[in-house]
Amino acid sequence: MIKITCPHCGASGSIPSASKEIFFVAPCPQCGELFVQFREKVVAVNREILEQGTFEEKKQHVAEIITSFLDLIGPFPPAIRGEDGALPFLPTFEEEPECVQPERERSSKITKEDLSDFINIDLRLIDKKAYFERMFGKLD
Repeated sequence: MIKITCPHCGASGSIPSASKEIFFVAPCPQCGELFVQFREKVVAVNREILEQGTFEEKKQHVAEIITSFLDLIGPFPPAIRGEDGALPFLPTFEEEPECVQPERERSSKITKEDLSDFINIDLRLIDKKAYFERMFGKLD
């Protein structure tokens, strides 16, 4: 188990150590404010900026969060590839899938369906300018 402390209210708790190599955003069970956790480091997320800030403010805030973890990252392990050179967990598409947001109520929990959609759709399309701008806004 990894012990973490909420950067907003100071409440502490534990998470399974299996998640130590995963970045995740979660609400504090005590105060409800968001934080990002990676390995044993926890960084506060400013919900107000993400919900009401300008695109530039949101981009700056996310960049600050990500860069706060740079000292914990690396060296990177080699990518595990199949015999054909492809990453085995990413499917190949004959044509670009249509990105349609499901008509369902969102919760703060990431479901298996959310993870599957991320791996099978978003991860493959995030480098495409049109898709990126549709999800995050126009690039300047």
